[in-house]
Amino acid sequence: MRKLLKAVMVSTAALALGTGAAMAQMVAPYVGTSSFAPASAQTWDGYFVGGFGTWGTGQMYEGTPGPGGNILVDGWGAGVTVGGNMYLWDSIIVGVEADVAWTNFTGSRPDGPETVTHTVNWMGTARAVLGYDAGMFMPYLTGGPAFVQATRTTTDGAPNSANAMHFGYAVGGGVQVAVTDSVILDFRYLYSEYFPAVYDWSGVGTNPTIGPEVNTLTVGIKMPIN
Repeated sequence: MRKLLKAVMVSTAALALGTGAAMAQMVAPYVGTSSFAPASAQTWDGYFVGGFGTWGTGQMYEGTPGPGGNILVDGWGAGVTVGGNMYLWDSIIVGVEADVAWTNFTGSRPDGPETVTHTVNWMGTARAVLGYDAGMFMPYLTGGPAFVQATRTTTDGAPNSANAMHFGYAVGGGVQVAVTDSVILDFRYLYSEYFPAVYDWSGVGTNPTIGPEVNTLTVGIKMPIN
């Protein structure tokens, strides 16, 4: 997993840098006009709000003995974010950011005559951010507490379902690109792991204990509000 984290973070940074370079070429003809102004030197200081789209994949690990196995989930989602940054010294930036997202990360597997399905419905984080001011770009590392809310269903005779909330942590990194003083693009990868929780069936059967692990790739837009 550490190798996967490193590889995805490097790929995300490369994608963001390449996108930023292309945007810089697009911006150049408009510099000095009233309709479009490039980002100023102190882009990263202050508060922001924004939205994002995300793609995620992960595993729902079963902690109770028995037949079957872990369930691989994947899918798409969208969310909102809010936070703020400040300069610690020179080009070093520290900040905080909170986000929440609706997700549809779903997977299923057969278990004898039944089908077991797991869906991650909501997820969110409250993270610290450590970044570097590289002009139009801010590469950064981030991490902090996280949660997911998920649903598990089975078709064993009559349909049965249960919900649970999981708490854990998220770590990752990315690159932000200042397109203008009022538009910032954010390319981010997060790995999150959560404590197991019991899914309390309303009907018959053993209540399973599940521990999620999720990877997300996110592309977002942030707008400074200071």
